[in-house]
Parts: sequence; structure tokens; C-alpha cells
Amino acid sequence: MLLRWSARIRLPRWTSSLLLHETKLLKIGNAPRRGSEVFDLLAMRKPGFEEDLQAIFGSTQDVRIWGIRHRAIKAVASAFLPASTADNNYARSDQNFSRAKCRCRAYWRRVWPALARRVPFRGALAANHAYWAEQELAGAMESRGVPFIALHKESFKSTGFYDFCERLTAEGRAPFQGRLILVYCEKERQVQLAAGVAAPEKILVSGMPRMDLVHQRRRQHAARTVSRPPTILFFAFTADAGLPGRLEIPTHLQERLSPLERELVQMRWEILTPQLLQMMLQIARDNPNVQVIMRAKKPDIPKICQWLGTTEFPDNFHITHEGDLADLLAVSDVACGLASTALVEAIAFGLPTYRPSFAEAGEAAFQPYVPDYGGLVEVVDTPTELARRLVEQALRQQPVPSELTPAATTFLREAIGNPDGEAGSRARASILQEIQRSPR
Repeated sequence: MLLRWSARIRLPRWTSSLLLHETKLLKIGNAPRRGSEVFDLLAMRKPGFEEDLQAIFGSTQDVRIWGIRHRAIKAVASAFLPASTADNNYARSDQNFSRAKCRCRAYWRRVWPALARRVPFRGALAANHAYWAEQELAGAMESRGVPFIALHKESFKSTGFYDFCERLTAEGRAPFQGRLILVYCEKERQVQLAAGVAAPEKILVSGMPRMDLVHQRRRQHAARTVSRPPTILFFAFTADAGLPGRLEIPTHLQERLSPLERELVQMRWEILTPQLLQMMLQIARDNPNVQVIMRAKKPDIPKICQWLGTTEFPDNFHITHEGDLADLLAVSDVACGLASTALVEAIAFGLPTYRPSFAEAGEAAFQPYVPDYGGLVEVVDTPTELARRLVEQALRQQPVPSELTPAATTFLREAIGNPDGEAGSRARASILQEIQRSPR
């Protein structure tokens, strides 16, 4: 790749030109007012991150967001760092690795001014504090007084997954070199503080910005007369969803895992996942008057079809990975899932929600990895009963409430820091404060 080559032979102007070729102005925010000051920010593009950026800056006129492909940043970093480098082994104490990181950071210090001369970037935004390819860019920018801010998009987790992540973060991830980390909830903040990621004043809770749209849609749809087919929304998941085995465990940490932890990384929803997928397809076949929408991540769809054993589906069965989740919630009557932030969004929308408690989800060993939804999700013990209740609830087509119950409000505040639809405003204020007090 040309970017990697330009970095290897130390051509910072070429590198900056190639980086700009991988950058585009995102359709976020309104046209700037004539004569007003505009802040240009560089955002590292990642799935789900742009929804948060839209919620933060979508109503502003004084910010322009430029998105750069994450692979471009990786290409530059990989010119200096070994191929084995990963998010979860960046903290290793190896002299050769430390020297490589210093060379990478020094090169970014030369690239950034050339980049900023072409577009006057006032700061950069990332989706996680721990992405290995961005570590030395953050350090280089901060050494030049330019804010590098992480909007930590990873959010709702089970107690068991939080505990495992805390150890992984403490032992494998390097301290944050940037200016500020914004997290969704206090629990995530405490995990990062315990792991020594950054000082307390550098980690703030703003809430989950993209949840703002869910609150907005709920209020718009409250008490509306429903004039569409009854619809079930299912949040599909793979066999390792929400389990330690989903994480990339570096070799040096694998060697220090206890026998129990080695068992944990082997855990899978081997029975539950295909059972639920096939159950949803059967619901569609048995109830042609009910729409079944299966929301999945794009890379997971081939495996889902493999579990289903077919790609020939009835007209009322749909698998989708596109569109805003708030729009899907607005055309659904009931939601079902297991360990997913999407299920939290369904709660915020006011939909009746269900989760299974059979197969592995009913076993004691898996309970730490089933999130606590504050008693707001109905728990069902058998596939037959779950299918019956989903169809029954869909047929009711009850309107969503304009305002949430006190229990739901409390849960959303604790789980994702957004009980009010104002997380975007909080995040925007924190970001702009850092940008405005930094010298040009």
C-alpha cells in the first residue's frame, strides 16, 4: 500500500497527501454561518461511530467533521510497528517495541503539520481509547497541543464481561496518550480508572449520544394509531456474543490465564444461537400475518444463513444490517435479544422486550454474561413459550409511551448514561470546550 511505503521511507508530505485522499467531509451538521468560526475535526471512521457523531454535531453550524478510513491510519502505524501488534498487547514492555513506538510517534509529529496545512484540523476524534494504530498519533497530536479525544463507543456489558475487560485493559492496553475520553456510563469509567487508562479528570461520562434519536422517535410515535402489519424485531447474535472468547486475547496474557479463565474464553452459545434463529424463522412461517425482522451485523449474515440452513425465506421474514436502529424500532411491536445494546435501545423506545432463559442462557456458568436489564426485560424459559409470547405481543400492537417509567429512566441512566435524550449535547459541550481552549 502506498501509505505504508511513504511512511517507511519517511516522506511526511506524501503521507499527508495520501491520508487526505482517504478522507472525506461527512454529511454531519448544517452549513456554517457566513463569517462564523468553524472547527474542522478529523474523525476515525468505525461502524456505529458516525451515528454518535451525527447525534453530537448534527444540529451544529460551527463544526465540520472529516472522516478518515481507519485502514489508512493502520497503514502508517504498521510501517513502524510489528505485525503482531494489537489493541490488547500494546502495553508490553519490550525495548524493541518501545523504540518502534517512539519512531512511529516521531513520524506522526512530522505528518500532522503537513496534514493540517491542507485542512486546518483543530482536533481528532476516535471511537475507542485503545485502538493500537491510533496510539502514537494521539501522542504526537498532544505533544503539539492538538486535542485527541476518544468517544468510547463500546457500551453495555454484562458483569462478567466487564470483569474480564477490566483485567484485559489493565494488563494489555496502554495508557491513553490523548486529551479526553468520553464514556457512556459510570461503570465503564470505573473500569478504565481501575486499569490506569487515564487520570480521573480525563475520563468523563456523557452518555450514549446515538440514543438521543431513540428518545426523539419514541416521543414522535407515542399514542399513534398503528397502520402496518404486526412486527417482531429480533437482535441476532453469534455464538460468542458477549462472551470473553469474543475478545482478542494476546499470547502473553493467554499464558497467565487461570484454568477457570481458559474455560471462560472457550464458552459459546452453541445451542442457544441456532435455536433462536430457527425459532424466529419458524414464527414467520407459522404466522404469515406477522413480520419478522432480524437485525444482524453484516459480517455475521452468511453464518446466520448457515445456521438457518437456507437462504429461501418467506415474504414476511427479513434479515437486515442497514439503516438506523431507531427507524426499525419505530416499525416494530416487540423486541427480543440476549446481550445487546440494541435491547437497551428497545427499552428506551418503550417496546415490550424479551430474552431467553433456556439452553446455555439457563445455565449457572453463563449467568455472569447475561446482562442485567433492571427487570425491564421479560425472561422466558422455553422456546415454545417465547415464540407464543412474541407473536401475542406483536398482535396487540400497543402504542409506545411518550415518557418512560421511573424504573426505565433509572436503568438507562446507569446503563448507558442517557435517560433524557441529551447525551449528544453533553458530549458536544465537552469536546468544544477542549477545542476552544487549545491554541490554533
